[in-house]
This record gives sequence, C-alpha cells and structure tokens, in this order.
Amino acid sequence: MTLEQVEIFADENGVTIVDVPLPGMDALCAPNGFIGIDLSRVETMAQEKVVLSHDLGHYMTGSFYSIYTKFDTRAKHEYRADKWAVHKLMPFSRMKEAMRSGVKDNWEMADYFNVTVKFVKRAFEIYEREGLKIGA
Repeated sequence: MTLEQVEIFADENGVTIVDVPLPGMDALCAPNGFIGIDLSRVETMAQEKVVLSHDLGHYMTGSFYSIYTKFDTRAKHEYRADKWAVHKLMPFSRMKEAMRSGVKDNWEMADYFNVTVKFVKRAFEIYEREGLKIGA
C-alpha cells in the first residue's frame, strides 16, 4: 500500500485524519473515527505511512486503551495494531517475493515497501511469532 492508498482506506472506512500538535507522540487514534497525526514530528513519507497504518490498526481492530490501562493490556493493544499494519503494508507473500527477487537487508526491504527499517524488523518479529519464516 502506498501512503495515498492508506489515506483512501481510512476514508473508505469512516476515519478522518487531521494534522494536530501532539506533545510526546506522533499520532493518536480515537474510537469515534479520528486519527490525529502531528506532521511536525514525521520526517519521511515512509514514517507517515507507518504511523497512520499503525493507528488505523488500532481503529480497525478496536484496540484502544487509556493512560490508566495496565501495561500488559496496553502491550496487547499495541501488538494488535502493529500486526494489522504489518499485514496491510507488508503481506507475507510479498515479503517472500521480495526476498526471492534479491531483497536481503532490512534497509532494502524498507525501500521496497516504502516503510521504516524499524517497521521491517517488527514485520519479521510478527511473522516469526505466527510461525512463518520469510527466508524459508
């Protein structure tokens, strides 16, 4: 998915994206269908795509929490949002295809999918946790 496709997906699913100052965070998703993103904290289109997809993951999976939520519950919600974003932006079959075509390093994978290197590492973690091996 491109950044534009992520934005279209959000719109088609009733999510409004707004640029808003957010001290201490890149984005925030509300259960009523709003994602606030602080574009002053976003340095690249790849980062913007990852941030928006992660927060869309919160919305699409209903994974919301408050500042009072226990840490282990927060971690579960964050994992669900990451997993949703990984499956949308870096489907397992496309990652295997990229590897077969010669993409080997994390930075090459990040360029291939136009995401951050940190997100590529998270994708490998999530697929491994699901019992899937990209290189196999």
